[in-house]
Amino acid sequence: MRHQITLPERVDTPAALRVAKELVAHSSVDAIMIDFGDVTWIEPFGMLYISMTIQSLRASFPRLRVFAQKYHAQGYAIHMGFLQHCGISVGSRWRSATGSDTYSPITEIKLSELKARAFSNKMVIQDEIEAAAQKLAALLIRDREEENLFNVVQYSIRELGRNIAEHSDSSNLLYCAQFWPAKKRIEVCMADRGVGLFETLQANPHIEIETDVDAIKAAILPGISGKPILENASYDDPWANSGFGLFVLSQLCARGGNFFIVSGKGGLLIGQGSEHIVETQYSGTAVRLVLSTDEIGGLSESLKRITEEGAVIAKELTGSESVGPSRASSMVRRAFHIGEER
Repeated sequence: MRHQITLPERVDTPAALRVAKELVAHSSVDAIMIDFGDVTWIEPFGMLYISMTIQSLRASFPRLRVFAQKYHAQGYAIHMGFLQHCGISVGSRWRSATGSDTYSPITEIKLSELKARAFSNKMVIQDEIEAAAQKLAALLIRDREEENLFNVVQYSIRELGRNIAEHSDSSNLLYCAQFWPAKKRIEVCMADRGVGLFETLQANPHIEIETDVDAIKAAILPGISGKPILENASYDDPWANSGFGLFVLSQLCARGGNFFIVSGKGGLLIGQGSEHIVETQYSGTAVRLVLSTDEIGGLSESLKRITEEGAVIAKELTGSESVGPSRASSMVRRAFHIGEER
């Protein structure tokens, strides 16, 4: 039995979520045909999310085959490695690119190899992630005068990578990125097929969560991680791994851009003073950062301001016996000024 999925004209994040849902609903068939005939626009997160969904399905259903048709006009998607990471052969004349001055294709990092290399070099895996983040930031931001922008992009990639390496139990991570200079917009995406935020945060006895969305909202609060609430966190050190990673990233994105995170059956989109919850079906965690280059100041100044704001919230959380879904939701609304008049 074969099922055909016709991609829409614009494969943005909402469209990618719908396509992934359709993929999961028809995962018991023998083959899926993906039709690219209508596609005129496709975004990095859409490609990463759909390809990761297909990889998860093929791991669960080894007999599932995925094909594509009418894709020959999709040079960008092919060079981004979209079809290849879906397991679709596109022929020897098509090669995923190593990247350009505006984009980085879907790239896989095997964490076991990263750990082994770090060990042989007498380093820790965080050092290897730092080096990879610097390399990707240098690929996207080639203007030497854009030091602030380079620092923010490098920081964002590093923190996403560290979160996956330290908490996901995933064997690998995949990332891609795009810089639109004319739009003054950067999109950085990273995903894993690990245990997800719900299972990670269940290890923290001070957090009460019932759903994947509860876990997401708790995870983006400052001072919270899979370990107990960090009473001794160093709020003065923005580089310390004190449960501030996702909080800082989401705050950076909310200043003119947006932050989207998916884990398990839930997703949360946060923008300037707004939030939107979506239903998903994803094995692991996927994150999309959209940064407005107009709103990016100096990294040290931004981090200082954000961590000072976060420290106030974190200290309130450490004074609580536990953090439940209602409290986490109210703290998220407060931290991101959701519903406030501007």
